[in-house]
Amino acid sequence: MLIRTVTRTVIIATLILSFLYLMPAAVSAGGVGVAPSTINIKDALPGGTYQQTITVFNNDTSDGYFNLTATGESAAWVSFYDFNDQTTEIEKLLVPGSGTAPALVKFTIPPDAPPDRTYTCTLYIKSTPPSEEELEEPVGSTVTFQVPVTVTIEVTATTKLEGRVTRITVKGT
Repeated sequence: MLIRTVTRTVIIATLILSFLYLMPAAVSAGGVGVAPSTINIKDALPGGTYQQTITVFNNDTSDGYFNLTATGESAAWVSFYDFNDQTTEIEKLLVPGSGTAPALVKFTIPPDAPPDRTYTCTLYIKSTPPSEEELEEPVGSTVTFQVPVTVTIEVTATTKLEGRVTRITVKGT
């Protein structure tokens, strides 16, 4: 009985090891960082457009694409643009290996946005796994990384004007 149990265990172990040997073992991984980690827009007016530059850091040694998305109550106000062509809207950004790349984020406040409120959303910068064509060898699994940027937009109905008075003239009556 003992020999039969040992034999069965050896056979099962051999089958498991054979199966593991046939599976691809490579893993694709990388890393991402972003600056700034928070964006605060104060005194935003309904109907106004505000801009902020973010910098995406690629911690992997290979070039990589990073998806740019927004979620939350004011996510529909967010658009991402190519930093070098600020008329081209983008959904992903190519960042060189061990390098950085800027992206322009535009916040367009709807004209009917109720004032005297604070709106929030979160931007997400997420690494994307390489496509099958980009890989030199098969990959069994991939890992993606995602980092958030917290956004706060304070919408006001008050326009703040700043300036300097250099002259006042009063006519006598």
